[in-house]
Amino acid sequence: MKKVLVLLAAAAFVFAFTAPAFSADWSFYGSSRMNTQWLDRDKENSGVNFDDTDLGWFLQGNTRIGARVKAGDISGQFEYGHGATVNTRIIWGEWDFGAGKMGIGQTYTPANFFISNQIFGGDSDMLPYGGIYDGRRPMIRFTFGAFQIALVQPNANITLAGAGDTDTTIPKLEARWNHSFGPVFVELGGLYNTYDEVNIVTDQEISVDSYLLYGGFKYSMGAFYFNGDIWIGQNLGNTTFWTVGASAATLNATGTDVNDTDNFGWLAVIGYKASDMIQLKAATAWPSMNPTLRAPTRTILRPGMCRRPSTWPRACLWCRNSARSITRTTPPVRTRAKRPILPQNGRSTSNVSSMLF
Repeated sequence: MKKVLVLLAAAAFVFAFTAPAFSADWSFYGSSRMNTQWLDRDKENSGVNFDDTDLGWFLQGNTRIGARVKAGDISGQFEYGHGATVNTRIIWGEWDFGAGKMGIGQTYTPANFFISNQIFGGDSDMLPYGGIYDGRRPMIRFTFGAFQIALVQPNANITLAGAGDTDTTIPKLEARWNHSFGPVFVELGGLYNTYDEVNIVTDQEISVDSYLLYGGFKYSMGAFYFNGDIWIGQNLGNTTFWTVGASAATLNATGTDVNDTDNFGWLAVIGYKASDMIQLKAATAWPSMNPTLRAPTRTILRPGMCRRPSTWPRACLWCRNSARSITRTTPPVRTRAKRPILPQNGRSTSNVSSMLF
């Protein structure tokens, strides 16, 4: 009898705390996304030294199911995805305290700006080719109207030769602000990430600092629209920011400091909404990575360009080659660039998406 009473008391305790959830507003959603594409690569880009054609016929990793829930001044969301395994995309709770909101969990960080709907590459939306995407990360986020600031899980991946440990002291900082000016929506934002890479033999610490500043807009005029973004940054390969090319810092010749890599990119999209089910779109982008050197050598990185003999053509969407580097000696007195190197060797990427259903 005593055990039965204990079980009843425990059940009542659980029900008391979960009863409000049953009266909350729930909204479920989901999407099953199937890749159905033929991909034809010439031998310069196939990686197998001959032309290659493949069929993509599989369930994409961004297939998802989730729900949004709201009860009073508390709201939340969960979302699970299907890739190689089931994964947690979003698990989020937010409290509206009147003057603002405080959220805790994992969802999209402030430094995300979606303006394209490219379907190639698993619905990559042109993001790695000039878009702005830092993904979904664990964080504590504060929202005050159109302004957001977040303390995000820092990125501290080992990238320098000889390092075997990393030290972090502060979260990654991200913020954004947006506003609508009639038919034009404008957003400004950025991020800052810092950590130390440690040589486990000598205990030497080298700081790796990264930042991003961006601006973007969306303009609509009837069925036509024009979207764009532009950004600059440094060592974005040492963050979770998604971009092609060699965008991370590198170790200098003496192993005492890092060569910072200056990052720059833009993306432009023009489209026409024929109906609620059909849209015609075209996009072009340009990401560029340039090192700011602190050693008597200069490395020029040309990310993602087609490796064709004696020429550097405009890169196409299908080209996924890694960055190519060319090293030449420079006078020893020039040990550091006086100012960031302007992007002169970036890449232009074009994409045309028609009849997106």
